Amino acid sequence: MNTSYNRSTSDSQSSKLLRYATGVLMVVAILGPSLPGIPVGSYNLFFFRVVTFLLYVPLLSYLVLTERIERLTLPKPGLYLLVFVAYLIASSIWATDKAAALTSLSVILLALLVAFTLVLTTERQEHVNAYLTALLGLVICSLFIACLELTADIHLGVSRIPTLPEYPPYTYRMSAWYHNSNDFSFFLSVCSSLPLVNALYSNNDTRSRTFNLLVFVAIIAVIALNQSRATILAEIGIVATCLFLYYGRRLLKPYAKQIRTVLAGLPLIVGIGFVVFVPLFGAVVSGVLSNSLWVRWQLMTIGTRIALETLFGVGVGNFPITVEYLNVPTNDVLSPHSWLTWLLGTTGLFGTGLFLVVYGRVIADLLYDYVVEESPTSLMLFASILSFSLNGLGPSNAFKLQIVWILLGLSLAALRIAGQKA
Repeated sequence: MNTSYNRSTSDSQSSKLLRYATGVLMVVAILGPSLPGIPVGSYNLFFFRVVTFLLYVPLLSYLVLTERIERLTLPKPGLYLLVFVAYLIASSIWATDKAAALTSLSVILLALLVAFTLVLTTERQEHVNAYLTALLGLVICSLFIACLELTADIHLGVSRIPTLPEYPPYTYRMSAWYHNSNDFSFFLSVCSSLPLVNALYSNNDTRSRTFNLLVFVAIIAVIALNQSRATILAEIGIVATCLFLYYGRRLLKPYAKQIRTVLAGLPLIVGIGFVVFVPLFGAVVSGVLSNSLWVRWQLMTIGTRIALETLFGVGVGNFPITVEYLNVPTNDVLSPHSWLTWLLGTTGLFGTGLFLVVYGRVIADLLYDYVVEESPTSLMLFASILSFSLNGLGPSNAFKLQIVWILLGLSLAALRIAGQKA
């Protein structure tokens, strides 16, 4: 089932212009606060928002109003994502702190704007690949910055690493254009399947495969030096997933439909298990954890408690405020530090279930497309989106990072194109 919206006319000048503009918007979104802002009175407007509202939105509006766009089909996961977004917006109604709700909502909605415009402007597989190539270019640029950080102790102004104590492991940590090393490691990890899959496929020339392999090795080195535990585990999973699917695809092909059915429901089943497990065994688990893991477990316990007591969560942007109000010991850490904790505390059982349905359908459909059609693009995106389940345990709030929604948007675009070929 597909739902239709407007989409740019294939191969027209308007289509190309909008696609180039979307590529620029994607890059600017990822670079985020590292770009210079524009001072307006006592406020400082982020460059990304200036580009969005003063350049991109007017261009998009003009193309819509002049009817230079035709129909767009959204795959089923895209429909479910729209329902989740509507619920997230509605959650601001029952949020206690409306200002915090609107601030957090504006960040996520702008990220979703980028995601859906990526779907809007991808008419062929080549367009998805072009966006992924741009992402790979950003990864390479970030590795050069990381090299400067490591060798010359030069950090961008947005990084908080220079303010950390000058002792190991902080002296070897890198953050590129991110605030901290965990966010940077997250970005590298969710993008690491791009060079890895490029290195695997023999239809690329030897120099290209070698170069991509070196990029992947550099990613692993940075992540290891940053000592991001969740990301290291995710990288092991990415390598194992890509190698298993690359060499075992033909063995899986006869069971592709059954695998897709099971995988689509698996995240929801795991989520239900999590909600049941934490209240029953939370105290036992917390007693054997290290300090940082104990803090994360405390936050997970709070998120689960909120979801069970309120059903609908505390509303977007209000999780940290609620943690502070509950006065549960977390060593003054208020951010969720887990994507599932954020979902449970912010959107409750209903919103968490909605997102897990989206997540399950996206990974299931991407895997199905790869197994049946052997699309390297689908393998890249599948490994990336699947790794989010572990990668999302590292940053303070992964949902505030643009790359999450960008990869989700590219996944929807790839699935829509796959649906057109079916």
